[in-house]
Amino acid sequence: MTTITVTRTTIATRTDTSTRMSIELLRLMQIADSAVPIGAASHSFGIETLTDEGSLTVERLPEFLEGYLAETGALDASWCRAGWRLARVSREDFTSEWTRLSDRVGARKPAREGREASAMLGRRLLQLVDGLSPGHPAVAEAVRLTKSSAGLAAVPAHHAAAFGLAGAALRCPEDLVAQTYLQQNVMGLVSACQRLLPLGQSAAGCILWDIKPALIRAAAPSEDNEEIACFTPSIDLAGMRHPWLTTRLFIS
Repeated sequence: MTTITVTRTTIATRTDTSTRMSIELLRLMQIADSAVPIGAASHSFGIETLTDEGSLTVERLPEFLEGYLAETGALDASWCRAGWRLARVSREDFTSEWTRLSDRVGARKPAREGREASAMLGRRLLQLVDGLSPGHPAVAEAVRLTKSSAGLAAVPAHHAAAFGLAGAALRCPEDLVAQTYLQQNVMGLVSACQRLLPLGQSAAGCILWDIKPALIRAAAPSEDNEEIACFTPSIDLAGMRHPWLTTRLFIS
């Protein structure tokens, strides 16, 4: 009888743990969904300019996305991981480290539209998570820092770092959070291309299906823990030229 009681308790504990992990994963999937109300669908991050100028076509899209992941994707993943790790520091250290991370991310986004979009999406994401699952001190502090007060300037919460911080608050593994961030990022770019190019749902699905190995490589942590180099002049310049397009579907 004693053995049966212990076994039942163990099974119940395992079930509770499994359920908790499933809930955390489902919540991570929810904040990564394109339907999450933060405004991501309004941005192309320079894609609209490239398609308007004819330098990005359906045929070139798979190669473009692989190159994007290898450069911008890898850098964004490193910022996502940095945000995830900051969820575990003290409040005093968090404020200074989060501000430093925000400055680094902003400095690496030369296109004003893309930089402002990143800050807007990150701020809205953290506000959403803080409202749905209040109580995580790092998320609450990051939200507070996005508001200027007492003569202090607001600290932008850039999307990649904010997603990492939110993923940590949901107690999801670092690797999974970085991979999920890149997945939703690429899905957003492909979705933008579907509105800008003759790209059907089946073709878009095939591209997203086949690009998973490149995504995993881009999401991998840096071996020497140094910031990953990124050189994407075509995307950066396209983002800078975007405000001067004759007609625009996207904000960036």
